[in-house]
Amino acid sequence: MFNRNTSLLVSLLFLCIFSRLFSSIYYIEDIDSLRFALSIKEFDIVKLQPHFPGYPVFCFLVKIIHLVIGNMGISFSIVGGASTFFIIYYLLRMFSTSLKAYEGQYIALIIFLNPLFWLMSNRYMPDLMGLSISLGAIYYLIFANRQGRHLEKGFFLSGLLAGIRLSYLPLLFFPLLKIFFSSDNKKQTLTLYFFTGVFVWLIPMILVTGLGDLITMAEEQTSGHFMDFGGTIFTEQSLYDRFVFLIKSVWADGFGGYWTYRGLTSVLLSIFLVLQFITSIKDIRSKWNQENKIKPLILCVTIYFIWILLFQNVIYKSRHVIPIILFLCILLI
Repeated sequence: MFNRNTSLLVSLLFLCIFSRLFSSIYYIEDIDSLRFALSIKEFDIVKLQPHFPGYPVFCFLVKIIHLVIGNMGISFSIVGGASTFFIIYYLLRMFSTSLKAYEGQYIALIIFLNPLFWLMSNRYMPDLMGLSISLGAIYYLIFANRQGRHLEKGFFLSGLLAGIRLSYLPLLFFPLLKIFFSSDNKKQTLTLYFFTGVFVWLIPMILVTGLGDLITMAEEQTSGHFMDFGGTIFTEQSLYDRFVFLIKSVWADGFGGYWTYRGLTSVLLSIFLVLQFITSIKDIRSKWNQENKIKPLILCVTIYFIWILLFQNVIYKSRHVIPIILFLCILLI
C-alpha cells in the first residue's frame, strides 16, 4: 500500500509520538505550564487560562485529544511528538532528501535526539508546535516557491502561526514582505489566505472571550510583557548579560554543550560539536556562491535573533531560542 519512503515516514511519526509518551510529565513545571494546563479544563483568557494571546489553535488541538484520552500529560506529548515529526518532515523536503538516504537519517537523528526539542515536546507549552508551523511556512514561502508553487499555503500557515506561537512571526517577516511586495498580481489572494489563517482562530476566540475583554487583556498583557514581567530590554537592560544568557541557552540547553558547573562528560560532546560546526562552516564557505538554502534562512534568523535579544525573556527562559537551535541544526546538516 505504501512505498518504502512513505512507510519510513509513518514509522517515524509513530516513533516520535510513542517516544514522547514514554517521557510524558504529570506535574506542573512553572506558571506558564499551569496556565496551559488550566486552559484545557476551561479556556478563559480573562482568567489567564492561558495568558494572552491565548494560543487557541494549540489549546483547541490538545483539548480535543484530552477529551478522547483523558490524560493531560499524554495529550501534550502527542502534540509534541507530532510536532517533532513535522520539523523532520519539512527539513527532509527542504533538503530534497528522504529517510532512505543517509542525509535524511541524519536529519531525523539530530532533531529527534535534540535535548531541548525533546524537553519542549513534553512540556505543556506550544513552542514546538509553533516551530513546526514556522518551518512549514518557511518551506512554502522560500523553497517550494522556487518552482512557483505553494505561496498560498505559506501565507495561510503564517496567519495560523499567530494563533499557535505569536512571538515566532518575526521569523517570517522577510519572506512574507518580500513576496507580498513583489507579487503585484497576487497580493489580494495572498492577503486573503493570510487572514483566513488568522480568522480560523481569532473569530472563535472573540466569540468565547468577548471583543471588549479580549482588547482589555491584549493591552494589559502586551504592556506587562514588555514593561513589567521581566526579561526584556526594558527591565533587564544589560545587552552583554542578555547576549551571554542567549548563547548559554543555545549551547548548553540546546545542544548539551559544556558550560560552567556542568558535568565534565559534556566536554566530550562539546569537542565533537565544535569540530562538526567547523566542518559545516568550511563546507558552506566553499559552496557559498552556489548555496541557495542558507542565505535566506540567515536573514530570517537574524531578524528573530534581534527580536528575542531585545524583547523576549532570554534571561530566564531558554525556550525562546529553539528557532535558532533549529537553524544551527540546518548548518550541521
